[in-house]
Amino acid sequence: MIDRKILNIQALRAFAVLLVVFSHLVHIEGKYGHNEHFLSEYFLYGVSGVDLFFIISGFVMVTVSRKRQGHAPLYPLQFLYNRITRIYPVYWFYCTIVLVVYFCRPDMVNSSQGNQVLIFESFLLWPQKLVPLLAVAWTLTHEMYFYLVFTIMLWGARSHIQRYLFFWLIAVTVGNVVLDNRSIPLLKIIFHPLTIEFIAGCIIAHVVFRGHTGYGRSYFYGGGVLLLFSTAACYAYSGSSLPDGWYRVLFFGVPCSLMVYGAVASELQSTLRFPPWFNLIGDASYSIYLSHVLVLSFLGRVWYQFGQEGLYDNFLVIILMIFLVVVYGYLSFRYIEKPAIRGFRHLRTAVG
Repeated sequence: MIDRKILNIQALRAFAVLLVVFSHLVHIEGKYGHNEHFLSEYFLYGVSGVDLFFIISGFVMVTVSRKRQGHAPLYPLQFLYNRITRIYPVYWFYCTIVLVVYFCRPDMVNSSQGNQVLIFESFLLWPQKLVPLLAVAWTLTHEMYFYLVFTIMLWGARSHIQRYLFFWLIAVTVGNVVLDNRSIPLLKIIFHPLTIEFIAGCIIAHVVFRGHTGYGRSYFYGGGVLLLFSTAACYAYSGSSLPDGWYRVLFFGVPCSLMVYGAVASELQSTLRFPPWFNLIGDASYSIYLSHVLVLSFLGRVWYQFGQEGLYDNFLVIILMIFLVVVYGYLSFRYIEKPAIRGFRHLRTAVG
C-alpha cells in the first residue's frame, strides 16, 4: 500500500509541462523571431507531454481514490468535487483573461479558425468543434470526461475497478472503430483513443499497488529512449505533421506509460530520484500549463519590437522565456491556484 506522495510523479509533471512549453516555443519563435529559427520543428513533438499528463492523471486518480491507512475512503461525490475545484477555478481565471482580450481585440484569439469562439462551451469545458477560448483547454475537456467516468466507477465495488477499466477500454476501442465520431464533438471525446492513455495510468497504479515494482530504472530509461526514438522516427517520416489518434497513442502513449511505471517503481525501490527543483516545477505544472501560451505570446510581442536579428539573440530570448514562464507559473501556483484550492476545500468542510 502506498501511503505517501510519489515525488517522481511530480518530477514527471515538470518534464511533461516543459515538453509542451518547447512545442509552443517553436510557434512563438516562428512568429516573432525575425525569421530566424534556433529551435528545430522537431521540438513540436513536445506535445507528447500532453500524453504523459494523461497517463499521470490516470495513475493519480487511482491513488487518491484508494482507502489509505488512517483516512476515510474518498467517496465519489467528494472525489468529483475535489477534481472540479482543482480544475475549474484557476482555469476560469485564465479563460477570463483571454475573454477580455477577445472583447478588446478579437483578431488576437483563435486566428486559426477565423477568430470564432464558443464562450459558454469553453468555460464549461464542454466538447466543441472549435478550439476553446483558452486553446490548451482542449486537454481539460478530456480530463473532465475522465473524472466523470471514474466517479461513476467509484460507486461500484472498489474490488471491481480493474474490471470496469477493462470494459471502458473495450467500449472506447469499439466505439472509435465502429462509429463516425468526427462530426459530433461529444462522441469524439467519449471514444477518443487518448482515453486509452488515462486507462493505462490507472492500470499502472493497480500494478504498483499489487507490489510489482521491479526493474523501475530500466523501464523509465527504456521508455525515455523509446520516446526519443519514436518522435525522431515520426519527424524523419512526416516532419511537422504530428501523429494523431491511435498512432499518437502508439508513438507517444506507450513510451510515456513505461516512463510513468518506471518513475514510480524506481522511487519505491529508492533507485531513482530527481532534483528537488524539478518537483517544484511539477507542483506548479498546472498553472504553467494554463498560463504559458499567454506569457509566451506577450513576451514574443516584446521580443518582436526590441529583439535583434541573429541566432544568438534567439537563443538568449528563448532561455529567458522558459525561465519567465516557469517563474510566472510558480507564482500563479502559490498565489492563485493554491488559495483557490484551499478556499473550496474549506467551503466543503464548512458545508458538510
